[in-house]
Amino acid sequence: MKDDAQKLLSKYKLGTCTPEEEALINNWYAVEVAKQQIPEGPADPLEEEQLIWAGIKAAIPVSHTLEGEIKTRKLRGFNKWIGIAASLILLLAIGVYSYHQQYSHEAQMAKLRANDIKPGGKKAVLTLASGKKIVLTDALNGALATEGGVKITKTGDGQLEYTVSGTDAGAEGLYNTIETPRGGQYLVHLPDGTSVWLNAMSSLTFPTVFTGNRRLVRLKGEGYFEVAKLKMKGEKKKPFVVVTNQQTVLVYGTHFNVNSYADEGETTTTLLEGSVSVSSLDRGQNSKTMIKIVKLNPGQQAEFSNGRLKVQPANAEEAIAWKNGKFKFTNENIESLMRKVSRWYDVEVEYRGNISKEGFGGQVS
Repeated sequence: MKDDAQKLLSKYKLGTCTPEEEALINNWYAVEVAKQQIPEGPADPLEEEQLIWAGIKAAIPVSHTLEGEIKTRKLRGFNKWIGIAASLILLLAIGVYSYHQQYSHEAQMAKLRANDIKPGGKKAVLTLASGKKIVLTDALNGALATEGGVKITKTGDGQLEYTVSGTDAGAEGLYNTIETPRGGQYLVHLPDGTSVWLNAMSSLTFPTVFTGNRRLVRLKGEGYFEVAKLKMKGEKKKPFVVVTNQQTVLVYGTHFNVNSYADEGETTTTLLEGSVSVSSLDRGQNSKTMIKIVKLNPGQQAEFSNGRLKVQPANAEEAIAWKNGKFKFTNENIESLMRKVSRWYDVEVEYRGNISKEGFGGQVS
């Protein structure tokens, strides 16, 4: 078998192969080229050609006796055929290399996609007045519970809905709490028709039915509110009150966002529609603490920071971008920015070296 192969190679060098024999040798060369280790990264055409020729020369053992017997005419024929073969091999090698590069790139991208950190989704835990906890992520759609005559339902699109059922609703002192983890958000429709979007790492505590002369809820973290207008007897409006650790927001029917994360340096209330009053214990210029109340108009923001409550223009689109699955930020320091990323993507952020004090701007969706 080895002698037959040697004779076939000799015929190839002499240019006396049949078309079938030439095809066989060309295929063999292609296999040898494909076996070569193609380096990753951009190809250098000159290096690729030299690599292929080195493989060809190494693959063809040359007999000194045979070399002495080859005539000049045959050498010309050999040069002709070996040139054609080398050109074909070069084209085949480039094809193999291109396929390798494409496959390697696709495999690398697939690996990166597998390691992608997925953004937040509809994840939350509901704690009933009885203390029972319901993981809303796993709960089936439909009725979850009934408390104080109020039916609690998980809708088909993953929202939580409270519906007053008949005249039985009226039990006081029954409070529910919905809490989102890192990487979680949830939309809840309260029994008065108010809708609240909860951001990641947030909680909202509220009664199953609003009684008395006000509708009071407690918020930790961040929430966007679309408050339903509600009137009591005598056409008097029934205010909606949002209580956080640092301030209280009084509302009658409006759209606004409250950001009150414990790890942030400030608490902000951003008004989009209607009007709200924000109150807080304010440390005045003489360091005397007093209750301060400010009223916001649409496009304004109340910020409580370092013991002071102030009103400033708001970037409403940026303030509620999270509600639409986006991050928007303007001149924001890296630590504040990464806290948002940490909450939304459920990741731990580790800083090494000096932390930049520059402000960053941009949008991530």
